[in-house]
Amino acid sequence: EEKGGVLMAVAIYARQSIEKDNSMSCETQIDRCIRKLTFEESEGKILKFVDEGCTGANTDREGFQKMMRKIEQGKIRKVITYRLDRISRSLSDFISILTTFRQYGVEFISTQEAFDTGSPYGELIVKILAVFSEFERNSIIQRVTQAYEHRSEMGLYMGGRKPYGFDLEPTVINNIKTKRLKPISDEIEQVKYIYDTYAVEQVSLGRLHKNLIENEMKPLSSGGWTTAKLSTIIKNPIYVKADSRVYEYFQLHNAQIISSPEAFDGIHGIQMYGVTKHEADNSDWSDIKVVVMTHEGIVESDTWLKCQQK
Repeated sequence: EEKGGVLMAVAIYARQSIEKDNSMSCETQIDRCIRKLTFEESEGKILKFVDEGCTGANTDREGFQKMMRKIEQGKIRKVITYRLDRISRSLSDFISILTTFRQYGVEFISTQEAFDTGSPYGELIVKILAVFSEFERNSIIQRVTQAYEHRSEMGLYMGGRKPYGFDLEPTVINNIKTKRLKPISDEIEQVKYIYDTYAVEQVSLGRLHKNLIENEMKPLSSGGWTTAKLSTIIKNPIYVKADSRVYEYFQLHNAQIISSPEAFDGIHGIQMYGVTKHEADNSDWSDIKVVVMTHEGIVESDTWLKCQQK
């Protein structure tokens, strides 16, 4: 077909998800789509657009964007894909894509679901399936989130940048393979010095920073000292030997204390999860979870609490 003197093509779109290593290859998807071509279409112009290793959670995909530009240029009359979720897993994105297809008179066909948008019924089914695709994606996100929360509440180390003074060692906790914080002796001595010095009434962060430089106590990893880095270390409860006074400190701030009061044994450190930064005058920490970890703390609770008060 021609539109304004321009030969219009049939587009085949394939995407291989980054979420599943064993997902169907783009080559196989294209082959399935080619089988749906009519004789006239197979003899005409066919454009293939491919995105390998791309998520369907958004439309920021090179091959997909190239196809959409061709559509907006009026060069495509039909789009064929193996499955609906190859185009998008987001309902809002999919409805927007359908709107663009309608605007430019483009028919959309999915081979696996065996329908097309050439009829009102087909378009209705597309929208219904898009709802289920998004539901599936949200369910996966929810399961991952719940698993993260469950593992964190068990006191398992949940990754991220390891705190200064610790390394990671493999371990098994409650039959779960995980990692545990292991102290690095030289760095731990520096951390103790930081807390002991800052706990002194007249010592500010600036004075502490100057002391470290004057005493040539350079950090053994992660660059040079800054007041921001020192503040991060001082505020981190990973270092404290959490006891009943530390429990009362977080209880006073209305934090969600996951571990039992008995777990605050004056030996182990603790971890905070959630929104861990608050304004100075905000005493409501109900969006924070506090969990006693398996590693031993290194700073006495009295010293740690003095530093928090400052």
